[in-house]
Amino acid sequence: PSPDALFVNVGAIFEKRPDFRKQWLVNLRYAQYVDATDAGLHVNYTYFSDDWGIRAHTLELEWAQPLSDSWMFTPMARYYTQTAANFYTPYLVTDQGQYNTRTDPVTGQPTTMPFDLSKLPPYYSSDYRLSAFGTLGGGFTLTRQFAKGVTASLGYTYFRHAGNLK
Repeated sequence: PSPDALFVNVGAIFEKRPDFRKQWLVNLRYAQYVDATDAGLHVNYTYFSDDWGIRAHTLELEWAQPLSDSWMFTPMARYYTQTAANFYTPYLVTDQGQYNTRTDPVTGQPTTMPFDLSKLPPYYSSDYRLSAFGTLGGGFTLTRQFAKGVTASLGYTYFRHAGNLK
């Protein structure tokens, strides 16, 4: 090999998560009838926590506005944010390939030592769902009631998911 060449070994290692997870959730709901518009305001807040280090908050707002006896228009907005798990890492980098070389006593050539999984952290994952992120969204539902217990709904929801919304 040329002295200007750089050789890099790249390998795949499956993620390693804890076997158990303790989760806590608190949900608060508030509904208010607004007589002036014959509408209903719905507010929902959820707090989530676990022993992996994730803390999440969700705030949802809905306005249920009747348009007639059989039509209902319901716009909504939602914000979600969470912290990253303690063991989340977008890339697991190790210097084992760089420093785990020895000289072969027979050939005198450098030889790479076997990769040692025990030198990695106890837990690691690059699953983006465990990263710190947030979502901001909104939408609406249009509902038509045809008879008691028979309704049809058409809705649209859009969510923007990004790390800078955390």
